[in-house]
Formats: sequence, C-alpha cells, structure tokens
Amino acid sequence: MKRILTVFWSLVAVFVLTGVAVASLRIGLLIPVFGLILFLLGIWLIVLSLKSDVNRVLRRLLILTGASAAGIFVSFILHNLVFGLLIMLFGEGFWERVGIEDEPVFFVLALFVLPIAFIVGVVGSVVLMRRERPRN
Repeated sequence: MKRILTVFWSLVAVFVLTGVAVASLRIGLLIPVFGLILFLLGIWLIVLSLKSDVNRVLRRLLILTGASAAGIFVSFILHNLVFGLLIMLFGEGFWERVGIEDEPVFFVLALFVLPIAFIVGVVGSVVLMRRERPRN
C-alpha cells in the first residue's frame, strides 16, 4: 500500500503542477513533460492497484485516477494528431469548411472530462483511504 500511496500522491502533485502551468500559460515544454509524467504515473498506479489487495471500491477509484491521468496525455496527443491528419488529408481550410476551428472530441476529453474524472477518483480514494486507515 505504501507504493500505491507514493505513486498516488506523486500523481496528484504532477496534476496540480500541470494545472498551474496551463493556467499561467507557461505552455512551452512543461506541458508535454508533465503530460508524459502523468501518463507514466497513471499507468503505474493502475498496475499497482490491480496487483494489490485493497478494497474493491478503492481499487476501482485508484484505477479511475490512474486511467484518467494517463488518458489526459493520450487525448492531448490524439487531439493534435487528428487535427494535423485531417488537415493533411483534406487541405488547409478543412476545419473552416466544416465550421469548426479545432478538433473537439479529444480536446474536450483532455481539458474537461478526464480532469473531472481524475478529481472524482482522487477525492473518492482519499475518503476511502482515510476511512480504512487503522486508528491508534
């Protein structure tokens, strides 16, 4: 459980740092690096959760936390790939012709849906971990 807690709180810290970097518009190289770290920590949390013998509900919340963290990076990459691929396939004015300025699906996932899922997973995990903690 100690490794799960270390990865879990590291993931929360990197998520907060990523949010601060995005909010301060210090995009540059920080966002992809933080995104990659989120991805790796998320995958690691999923693996540790699947191997552990924690409560079934806590395991699901930890998996939700890890999957949403990893999904943010994947959605960020897919957003850019789909955006560029459709421009390559259908020409430079493709997005203006369809009446959309940007690829919306992966953008909404990366910016809204998955961060909300991450927060739900974190809050639920913290509540269950505090409840299951042995009291002295």
